[in-house]
Formats: sequence, structure tokens, C-alpha cells
Amino acid sequence: MSEERRRFIRVRSRLIAFLKFPETGKVRRALTLDVSAGGARLVTEEVLAAGTPLEIELKLPDREAPIRCTAEVVRSVPMPGEGGAARNPTAETAIRFTQIDPRDHAELTFYAKLNPPPA
Repeated sequence: MSEERRRFIRVRSRLIAFLKFPETGKVRRALTLDVSAGGARLVTEEVLAAGTPLEIELKLPDREAPIRCTAEVVRSVPMPGEGGAARNPTAETAIRFTQIDPRDHAELTFYAKLNPPPA
């Protein structure tokens, strides 16, 4: 993980993402906490098993076509919430992009450079 942080600029950004589970065809909506050209940290509706493969669709502002790529879950942990996890069944989920079109990779890199983290 620390290697990824050195390789890619990670920017805090609230973007809508759609996660498709290839094994079941199930699609879930998620919200990014931060994103880079190498992966993202998301709020998901449930804890996901590490290694779970995903197909991702991510909408960047001012870009008509969504970014589409494949990814795998690196880690996923319950998020504390008001009233405890039972009343707020969400998880913080880190994903690593495993296949991404070079143009989409360049778009994510450019997006991160335009939205640098505060100094």
C-alpha cells in the first residue's frame, strides 16, 4: 500500500462508483473517499472479502464517459457510525485497479493532479 501512495497521487474526492460483482452479476452503488490512478477507497454497503474481483464504473466531473476498469478488494472494514455498525451497515473498502485502459489511467492521473491534496 505504501508503494502505491508513492507511485500515484491520491486525492480526496466524493465520486459515485458502481461496483459489479462478476461472479453474481450483482451491481452496487458506492461513494469514493479518495481516488488515484492505482485504486480508490470507497464507502460500500457491506464488508467485502479481500481479493473479491470487481468491475468498476466511475464518473469523473466534466467527463461524459465513465472510467471503466477491473479491480480487486484489498481490504474492507466496518465503518463506525451513529448508533453502531448495526444501524449503519457500511464499510470502508480499499480497491486496487487490476486492468484499466491507458487513456482512463491518464484521465485519473490528470484528475488527481488538478485536485491535489491540501498542503
